[in-house]
Amino acid sequence: MPAVPSCVVVNAHASYQWSERVEMYASVVNLLNRDHATFGELGHPTGIGVPGIPVDAETNDPRVDNRFLSPAPPFSVFGGLRVRL
Repeated sequence: MPAVPSCVVVNAHASYQWSERVEMYASVVNLLNRDHATFGELGHPTGIGVPGIPVDAETNDPRVDNRFLSPAPPFSVFGGLRVRL
C-alpha cells in the first residue's frame, strides 16, 4: 500500500489596528490550495459494496486501498471588523 504523501500547507493571518477600539483582520487557509489529508485510518472496505471496490476483492487485495482519508479544507478567505465598545 502506498504511503500517504507529505504536504506543505500555507496559512496566513493579518490584522490592522485602526484605532484603540477598531481592528480589521483577514485569514487565508490553504493559500496554495493543496489537496491533502488531515486524518487517516486503515479499514476493511471489502464486502460492503463500496464504489470502486471489486465485488470479489479480499482484505489486502492489491486492487483495494484500505486507507480512509479525511480531506483538508480547500482555499478559503475569512475577514472581518472587530469593534470594542
